[in-house]
Amino acid sequence: MVVVVFECGFQINMSHQMLNCGNRAADQWRKSVEQSGLAEATIAKRIHTVKSIFSKAVMWKIIQINPFTHLKPGSQQNRSRIYYVSRETIEQVINW
Repeated sequence: MVVVVFECGFQINMSHQMLNCGNRAADQWRKSVEQSGLAEATIAKRIHTVKSIFSKAVMWKIIQINPFTHLKPGSQQNRSRIYYVSRETIEQVINW
């Protein structure tokens, strides 16, 4: 078992079979992450991270292909946090 842990606490558990998995296993991993209840931006960031890890593994000749290459991470922007600030509010903050 290979465990990758990041400073933020994000952890990836991979068996040695996962290191040599194909596109189907990558798709199954993505589906499990999507069903975990995480925000879309968090899912996108995790997909981007896993793609980067496997790209490095290919570059270092640990594996031959990156099974996550075909996955599109999506937007890392959380649209629910977008907030319109009116000109009046901006002026109030500046003049406070």
